[in-house]
Amino acid sequence: MKKSQFLAVMVSILFTASLLAVPIQAQVQVQTTREQLRAERCSRVTTLVDNRTKIFNSNKDRHITRFQGVVSRVQETITKLEAKQLDVTKLKADLQTLNQKIVEFGQSHAKFIQLLEDSKQYVCGASEGQFKTAMEAARAELKKSRALAKETITFIREELKKTVQELRQQIVDVKKQTI
Repeated sequence: MKKSQFLAVMVSILFTASLLAVPIQAQVQVQTTREQLRAERCSRVTTLVDNRTKIFNSNKDRHITRFQGVVSRVQETITKLEAKQLDVTKLKADLQTLNQKIVEFGQSHAKFIQLLEDSKQYVCGASEGQFKTAMEAARAELKKSRALAKETITFIREELKKTVQELRQQIVDVKKQTI
């Protein structure tokens, strides 16, 4: 009888131990699943930041190319108007202002891209809100960069165009006087 009691006690101990082992295994699986989800989220966010960086860089390149095209056309215009012996000091000053605005835009955009790249280091791991703070700083710099681009475009459309139109009117006036 002692053998059967011993056997019954051993079976009950093993059964109880197996019941306790299931939650431990489930807990290990849950932790593994959480780690996998965290790794996948980190991968997705890193990819998203990389894609956004590429898009913003292509937009910057497009703006800079457009602005440099305006600069080269204005320089050609200055050369032609100087050959006609017109006063182009205001146009030269406007060109210098335009170049400054282009440089400011480029610097602001480069700072934005750097902040965006820096935010990637906080994506994975225990960043305790540093990623969110870094992204907010990047967004603020993006707003500044966009405002500078808009300001530059407005300067081209309003100030620079007005100056060129005034010079064209001077050409017409000079032609009228010679006739």
